[in-house]
Amino acid sequence: MIYGDPRVMPRNYIPQVPRIDTLQECNGLGMGFNLWRIEMFKKVPKPWFKTVQELVPGQGVRACTQDMYFFDQASKEGYRFACDTRIKVGHWDQTTDTMW
Repeated sequence: MIYGDPRVMPRNYIPQVPRIDTLQECNGLGMGFNLWRIEMFKKVPKPWFKTVQELVPGQGVRACTQDMYFFDQASKEGYRFACDTRIKVGHWDQTTDTMW
């Protein structure tokens, strides 16, 4: 899952269609497989992962899952993100002996 195009403002997490065999910049990713520099966790304030569902008076509803919360906080610290679609990672279902 590749979310949001950093060239589009305001910042959003609209899903992107994966482009084949390239480095695709984004605002966030699903948390199935990610690689991080440890220094990031020293700079991004805790909690790193938090699910948010709240009503902001005068603005409306604010909601995000723990993964998008992390990307939002890390981007405020100046971090950028991309998905390398050349790397293929499967999800193994042991009960059906299937790789997704």
